[in-house]
Amino acid sequence: AGSQHKAQGAFISNGADDVILVDSSEKLRGHRVLEAVHRIEILARRLSQEIDTIQQQATKKVEEVKELASRKLQVAWKNQMWTLPRAVLESIPAEDPSLTEWPASEQEGGLGGVGGYSFEAKLGGGSFGTVFKALHSELGIVAVKVIQKSSVKNVSQLFSLNQELGIMQHLPQHNNVASAMACFHTTNCIYLVMDYAGSMSLHKFVRWTLAAEGTS
Repeated sequence: AGSQHKAQGAFISNGADDVILVDSSEKLRGHRVLEAVHRIEILARRLSQEIDTIQQQATKKVEEVKELASRKLQVAWKNQMWTLPRAVLESIPAEDPSLTEWPASEQEGGLGGVGGYSFEAKLGGGSFGTVFKALHSELGIVAVKVIQKSSVKNVSQLFSLNQELGIMQHLPQHNNVASAMACFHTTNCIYLVMDYAGSMSLHKFVRWTLAAEGTS
């Protein structure tokens, strides 16, 4: 029996799918062949399942590695992107880490602020930022547009922001145009300080005018 099993193992090691052991006095019966075929089919299914599992694990691992590499590349690219202000984009100042930002406080009822500007009311907002009414010890009441750096997703948007700030900073003086007074750049945000034009927005003014004329 030992030699037979040894021979069986040798055949399988050399590539045989299955081995049927038959004594010299025994005839090979059909059911023995069917049993062998059945064993081969079971083995084939198990091997197929194992291969599928290995492929799935490998695919998952590859996707995880790609996702990790993509996140690292995005972080590195964003960090590099924010070296462009002042060096290439002249309308956005270089980051000033000395400026202090403080968040809104529900307990104190404050809306936060930055540097010497304390936010008193929210005037409006859009896809690129939020505008606050702010109080400054020397300038008095001003409007401050706050642009979260996290909202700027790519260089194209950063160039658009630079263009917008450039236009605001170089507009000619006019009684009906809010001028930009200052622009600064912190760890988290870009701030544009502008003339405060009151709480009446263009949308509110148009609705008020139409209502007054009875055409709304």
